[in-house]
Amino acid sequence: MCVCVIHAYNNIGIFCSFVPLFLRLEEAMFLEEVLKDGFVDYKKVYELAEENGIKKAEVRRQKALLGVKSVHVDGEGGEALWLWFIPKNVWKRYSQTQ
Repeated sequence: MCVCVIHAYNNIGIFCSFVPLFLRLEEAMFLEEVLKDGFVDYKKVYELAEENGIKKAEVRRQKALLGVKSVHVDGEGGEALWLWFIPKNVWKRYSQTQ
């Protein structure tokens, strides 16, 4: 079974690609699992994806489809992090009263 994925890009237009459904679900489930507990360094996400045989391009595609957001955090000594998160997961985790 295949699914039609519609891509829309500014100034380029819209196109459709057909991909096996199980491939998209597997990668989407991977990213959802990695980001389930909140904020994760993007380097760690790509590292885990590579260990699971998932290409960076697919991770970026799934990031857009799942609505993954990123935040830049400046640390001490000029260090910086890009953290990825899924807003609904962060909301669930941090909005619960303890």
